[in-house]
Amino acid sequence: MKLYRIPWLRPLFLAWWMWRERDVLDARSTTGGKSAPEYEFGKVSGLSPDLLVLTETTESPYVCCGYCSAAMACRAARTGLGATMSATAHPIRSQGGRPHDNGSRASELRAGAKSAHGVTLEALAKAEIPEWLRAGYAVVCNLEYADLPGWLKVQGGSFGHSVCLFGWREDGDLVGFFDPLYAQGARAPWAPWAQVKPALWGDGEHSGTKTKILPPEPEPDPSPPPPPAETYTRAELEAAARDAAVWAIVSDDDGEVGEWVSWLNAPRVLPSDRWDTGTWEDDELAVEILEILLEPCSPGRPARWARGPIPHPVGPALEAIRLPAAWDDSDWRAALWQSV
Repeated sequence: MKLYRIPWLRPLFLAWWMWRERDVLDARSTTGGKSAPEYEFGKVSGLSPDLLVLTETTESPYVCCGYCSAAMACRAARTGLGATMSATAHPIRSQGGRPHDNGSRASELRAGAKSAHGVTLEALAKAEIPEWLRAGYAVVCNLEYADLPGWLKVQGGSFGHSVCLFGWREDGDLVGFFDPLYAQGARAPWAPWAQVKPALWGDGEHSGTKTKILPPEPEPDPSPPPPPAETYTRAELEAAARDAAVWAIVSDDDGEVGEWVSWLNAPRVLPSDRWDTGTWEDDELAVEILEILLEPCSPGRPARWARGPIPHPVGPALEAIRLPAAWDDSDWRAALWQSV
């Protein structure tokens, strides 16, 4: 374990690092330049938050790289901060204790970010930067501009400079390189850590955020749609209505109807259920009706044990249907029906 990682020794290292800090004076005069870096490894996108470059080039001379880099780190650590130098970088300068056009130090950036925006930055050794980036934090780095690879630079000359690193890609150990010398709102390039590291100043000249903006919670899966309502044919609905009417009657304690329904549900009489099928009637219909109406054990009638006799009042009704009308037994006489 590195000595600066031991908790009780770290305050000593922080004090030592602060004592050794250098001034970042930045590009006070421009010596040519390009409109944008070369994106040899692609543009940084898809991070949370989707950070863009906050430039220092809207003022001349270019002297606010440290404050703009700290402002980008703050915007990666908390929401609601503006995306321009005047809105977010200059308050860090004023709260850090150094007037305009006088450069910056790492400890001043940390103090200004805390006072102006409530964002805590921690001093880091160079070896700690990759793990900070892997964990989703932003890091303000001080470096020697001339030692950067040419494809990342948009200015000439040699001077102390500050950038913000944010994002890490394992395929190639790439870091998101947010340089305040790039245009406002530009996409940062991905850059190999091995090409950026040689330009960095010593331990303690770099500051990492201790908070980060968490990605939004994924939207919950939508609830499955309710099952479609069951549909019935007209015949099914009519049958259900009839069944409901029957059971409504039964539920009213109508014993006779209940008995009739039970009789209907019993199995029909089969030939094998009889041991006396002889009968003396010639009329087949009359025989069938008598078999239904008479008790199963009446003398001379077939015996059955499946359904039994038709219950009241259906039995008497069928008996009335079976007997022929006898007009002579009534007060009506046939003469009354003769044509006049």
